[in-house]
Amino acid sequence: KIGVDKGAGLHNLCRILGIDISETIAVGDNYNDLGMIKDFESFAVSNAVPAVKEAAKHQCNRIADMIDFIMEEKWQQ
Repeated sequence: KIGVDKGAGLHNLCRILGIDISETIAVGDNYNDLGMIKDFESFAVSNAVPAVKEAAKHQCNRIADMIDFIMEEKWQQ
């Protein structure tokens, strides 16, 4: 459907579940991920297309690295 992408889907899911988008993290690697990468706290994986890497707030080589980063950030708050 035109105008519906992963970002819109994630926004809707947050609304339905009552989750604040500031508590939501998106991970992507390709052009179809750009909407959610731009709208949410986001990570691009190392093999992502350049546009996703540029739009993401963070980059990671592995999902485990992303989780470690998130856990470290949470503990420091």
